[in-house]
Amino acid sequence: MSSSPAVGVSLANVISISVSATPTGLGIPNVNTILLASKEARPAGWAQSKVFGIYKDAAAVAADCGSESEAAAIADAVFAQNPNMLLTNGYLVIAPRIAAVAAKKTIQDILYTAIVAEEDGDDITIAYTTGATHGAEVVSVAGSAVSVQIASGVSTATEVLAALTAYNVAHPTALLPVSFSITGTAGTAQVAVSATHLAGGVDIESIADCIARIAPKVFFFGILIDEEVVDLAGLSTYVQTLDKVLAYASSDVSELDPGEALDLLRTALKTNTRGLYYGMTAKPWIFAAAYLGRALSADFDGGQVGTMNLKQLVGIDPDTTIDDTVLLAAKTAGVDVYPYVQGVQEVLTSGANAYWDQVYCRYWLKFALQVAGFNYLAGTLFKIPQTESGMDGMKDAYRQVLVKALANGYAAPGSWQSSTTFGSPVDLRRCVAEIGYYVYSTPVALQSSTDRADRKAPLVQIALKEAGAIHSAAVAVIVNP
Repeated sequence: MSSSPAVGVSLANVISISVSATPTGLGIPNVNTILLASKEARPAGWAQSKVFGIYKDAAAVAADCGSESEAAAIADAVFAQNPNMLLTNGYLVIAPRIAAVAAKKTIQDILYTAIVAEEDGDDITIAYTTGATHGAEVVSVAGSAVSVQIASGVSTATEVLAALTAYNVAHPTALLPVSFSITGTAGTAQVAVSATHLAGGVDIESIADCIARIAPKVFFFGILIDEEVVDLAGLSTYVQTLDKVLAYASSDVSELDPGEALDLLRTALKTNTRGLYYGMTAKPWIFAAAYLGRALSADFDGGQVGTMNLKQLVGIDPDTTIDDTVLLAAKTAGVDVYPYVQGVQEVLTSGANAYWDQVYCRYWLKFALQVAGFNYLAGTLFKIPQTESGMDGMKDAYRQVLVKALANGYAAPGSWQSSTTFGSPVDLRRCVAEIGYYVYSTPVALQSSTDRADRKAPLVQIALKEAGAIHSAAVAVIVNP
């Protein structure tokens, strides 16, 4: 006889086991990431289907884009900072702006014929550039070259002719003939733009269109560009609708003046665009790259958040164009600068358009709370009851984020000075003073029948005290002889 036991019926008839893995949660989006929306040509070595590249060192950017490219210079500035975003697994996304669809932007397709006294029929070829205000087209002459700066998609032949005529009146000894006539397309007709119409090459998509095209494909928080823009107000308005931050630098000191481009960021509350001034170069975007590379370096999980005030930027010369007058204008406009301070170069910040760390940390907090709430809901194999017990679990998930905000120095206990309160005002002020935050949810019994039927959680409200930062000090000394 065999000594092995009979198999018999399945053990599952007595004990049934099911092994399930814990649902995987989301990670907090890495805010230490940057998009460069580049006006430069697409790297020749990229595959045809590749629309962006992700980089973690400047050498790789130089290899792909060329060592003399703007992208390489920007990458050098970003990755040279200490600390920088590499410490938290950050990266630089480079996305060349693609050729615009012809219908998006139009200019006049006209041949201008100059009629010179005593010599008929001399043809002048006009080189088009963009950037002028409609009705204020700008003519310039360099040797035998004539260019007209137009308003893209708006300027007509009649308006360009008026600009040429006005130039003649203002410059009677210039190369241009005394009078003009136009042959070719009628004065108000427009056709799609082509490469030959624009000085410098093919027209490309707008910065906003580039951002919108890349955002669904790869996450980034910071935004850099490699040119100064004519319509900063329009671009900053778009960026303000995003959970992202644009670092924009200008080398034009007049843009600090009241009502000018950088000052308008402050007056329009465009806190998502960080206004910077750097007057030492015609390429201030390199300063913006260094600034953002240094700024996006906080380790929210295990380190301490910082402020940009009195920080040094690797590889950036101090801005010797800044004196006390310019500094006052920058502070008033809410613009950060990089001057000498008693012989030492330091970033000086202004809170007139909010401080960098306020904007930065608030977005981290938003992302972290979103993920915590989602992971609480998605992290169970069973339903979360629509009861106070279920809400306690959700509030605990949010509290874990707030504890982290205390640990990394973003938040701290303090006095609640806002007139806005919720829940128990006494508990709110006590909790904020003792631990730095207060979490309250509307009682489940008070939620509407519609929200209950839709399985919505009651509103959760959080009061958090920001730690702030010390940027300057005053000392009073009393001497007793």
